[in-house]
Amino acid sequence: MECKIARFYGWSDEQISEMDFKDLLKYWRGITMIEAQDMLNQLKASDFPNMSKEERRKLNKMLVSKAYFKPEVKVLKTTDLVNYASAMNG
Repeated sequence: MECKIARFYGWSDEQISEMDFKDLLKYWRGITMIEAQDMLNQLKASDFPNMSKEERRKLNKMLVSKAYFKPEVKVLKTTDLVNYASAMNG
């Protein structure tokens, strides 16, 4: 278990031994999930030539939406600005 965690995450034996067992299990389970996601993506990629144009478009759109960070833009109201300013001025 420790060997696979060390290889997967790039952690040293010392880093792993300092972790709580509960946290270690969380990362262990995470490996399986990440590997399964990678395998599914590989299967999709290998099937890409056999997909219809619409299926390829949907897959590409889904992967792009997950691959790139989209910052949340919040429109501030005047009252928000007043509250922030008064909080900064103490």
